[in-house]
Amino acid sequence: MTDDLWIYAGSSKTTDAKDREPVEINVPAGNMFWADDQSGQNLDIQFAVNGKRSPSLPKEFTPKATLIPNTTEGTCNSLEVYVEGRGYTIIENIPTKSIKSPGDLKAAILTCPAMPQGQRTFMSPNDRGGDSDNEVITFLKSSNSLVLPDKLIGNVIHVDQVSEEVISALFDTLAENSILDSYKHLSDSNRDQNAVATMFSQTVEHGKAYAYYKGKYGQEAAKAYLKEFIVKGKFTVQRMSQWGGKLGIVFKGDRRNRTFLTGINYGLKGDKVQMVSSIIQASDDFKTANWANLRSRVSRSANPIKGSNAISFVFVASFDVYEFFTNDIGEQNIAEFLGALGITTAKLFISGVLSMLTLSFAVMIMASSGVVLSAGFLLLSIAGVSFSVGWGIDVLDKKYEIKDKVKAFLKEAFPELTIENMIRKDIRKNNDTVDNYIGSSQMHGSGFFGL
Repeated sequence: MTDDLWIYAGSSKTTDAKDREPVEINVPAGNMFWADDQSGQNLDIQFAVNGKRSPSLPKEFTPKATLIPNTTEGTCNSLEVYVEGRGYTIIENIPTKSIKSPGDLKAAILTCPAMPQGQRTFMSPNDRGGDSDNEVITFLKSSNSLVLPDKLIGNVIHVDQVSEEVISALFDTLAENSILDSYKHLSDSNRDQNAVATMFSQTVEHGKAYAYYKGKYGQEAAKAYLKEFIVKGKFTVQRMSQWGGKLGIVFKGDRRNRTFLTGINYGLKGDKVQMVSSIIQASDDFKTANWANLRSRVSRSANPIKGSNAISFVFVASFDVYEFFTNDIGEQNIAEFLGALGITTAKLFISGVLSMLTLSFAVMIMASSGVVLSAGFLLLSIAGVSFSVGWGIDVLDKKYEIKDKVKAFLKEAFPELTIENMIRKDIRKNNDTVDNYIGSSQMHGSGFFGL
């Protein structure tokens, strides 16, 4: 064999028969090492046996081992690993009884992104006492700044001392990205997906309101908005004679003890009640049967790409983008992708419309009955109804496979509209341009085409 991983060790015969065939015996030419650096730091990694270092291991994993050319007798004493030039002892005394050839000593290192501070940097064995000829595994850990412990970076762990469940769980954790795993879970769970989208939308909306009040009225007033309006705000909706019969919001309690809600009566266009004004105006449109105003108001509020709704749209649409790019390039159909985005947009719009109508109708009933409304309860209801309606629409979509049928129809109608075909088309066009240029250059001075 000519592979540099092996050296000739002798020859023999397969059997004692007359037609026996010769056999060459080859053994590894040295101690064998592998590395898989997933830390993202381009670490310089070397192994050393009995003080003799290996070359720097490849930055990416390769099945071919990196060797330290060695003999059986030379495979003794310590096994060390060097990370960015700093050495750490893995095995202080190599068990030479189990070494029959240099290739019997094999080691590998897997690095991964650093864990947050405060977590353990390595696992310890149950019991490190006693000599053993068993295989060993060492867990090494580096931080983002390569600030490593002064002591051994890794402890030798005998495989027999660790349960299969622990080993399996450890390597599953290393092999999978936990963020991506959570993202995959959300893509498969309509309930959790809607919960996160609602949370994003409400967080952005209240965050914008808080920032606005802080900038206009000061930080103390902005804090009071959270307490006086969201937590303790109670009000009724009335037509105000002093405002020509226009709707107004009348807050309960003593205004002299308030920092934010310093008035009693507020018009629906007042900036201090902007978080509930659209729902109240829509409820009045219900009551007065002003369907044109109601349709216009609800449509504006449900627009999935406007205002705080945009964050929900970006989040939900990202699952369509994720599904598109995880397909093979030949399966990345543009028409199918646009169809998926169209259905996602429609579902968000329908969800917004139904949520707004449901809440407006409920507020109309309560306001007509003279019920004292709670701002906090109303805001929670907005989030709760939005989540429930969105989830319900997703359940119906999944049950009747509306989105899947639209995607399948568009994919069948436009089978050639894939990323792969578009790339090939561009390549052919560029090749034709190059060929024409080369052909024209070759014809120059030949008498053809008047050149």
